[in-house]
Amino acid sequence: MTALEHKARYNGSRIVRVPPAYTSQRCSACGTVDAKSRESQAVFARTSCAYTGNADVNAAKNILAAGLAVTGRGDLAVGRSAKRQPPVTVAA
Repeated sequence: MTALEHKARYNGSRIVRVPPAYTSQRCSACGTVDAKSRESQAVFARTSCAYTGNADVNAAKNILAAGLAVTGRGDLAVGRSAKRQPPVTVAA
């Protein structure tokens, strides 16, 4: 067990492994993949949709979206997810 897995278990979270292929070349705004969009190590600039940003932040957004898709909770941006169970409350 890695330290990250231990911390996730301790905090009641879980780790979701997602395939990292093309996450740094996929545009987080429009979803298209183009190796030319990765201008440098730090700059991501998509020519078709005009999105620009930090390449690592763009890749992190893609990894987050993939993780949410795997867990079935990708709709959290619009209110409360219908797939999510309400939290359990315990009387003290």
